[in-house]
Amino acid sequence: HGQIRAVAVSASAARRSAASAASVASGAEVSAWSWRDGTGRPITFGEIIEHIEVTQDIREKVEVHVACDSAVRNGNKSIIFAVAICVISVGHAGRYFFARIDQPKYLTPVLQTRLLREVELSLTAAQELTNRDVVVERIHCDSNTNPQYVSSEHTTMLCGYIQAMGYRYLAKPQAW
Repeated sequence: HGQIRAVAVSASAARRSAASAASVASGAEVSAWSWRDGTGRPITFGEIIEHIEVTQDIREKVEVHVACDSAVRNGNKSIIFAVAICVISVGHAGRYFFARIDQPKYLTPVLQTRLLREVELSLTAAQELTNRDVVVERIHCDSNTNPQYVSSEHTTMLCGYIQAMGYRYLAKPQAW
């Protein structure tokens, strides 16, 4: 019985350590992430908030969407996550801003953990926007509802996570 407890404590410590490493690798705070506008020009998170506020002042209907995608890099050693904040003036144009976060692959070694990390990063950005009085219309989930895609087995969990955090979601094929 004592051995089981020791294993459980060790597993718990490993999860905390991985979460801590993930936080460090992600830049921890959204405002500390290296943001860029659609042209690739560096921009601060505060400037993104200002852009949203100005757009809301001059347009009738403005929607803010948050999404994240990822790709394997460096010969399968790391994963690059791209978090996007899209500001859409319905009936007009839109602008997007993005931050790239590079993490060792061992932190998200399989599809489920990678998709979960994408949602976690989207939620982190959405929560920071919400904390600054920006209404986030939807969070886009990179998981498919069509069972012919491998990611579909994770869609219910991922979308449930988004809903549990108080946001509405879109999943593929509607998500982008």
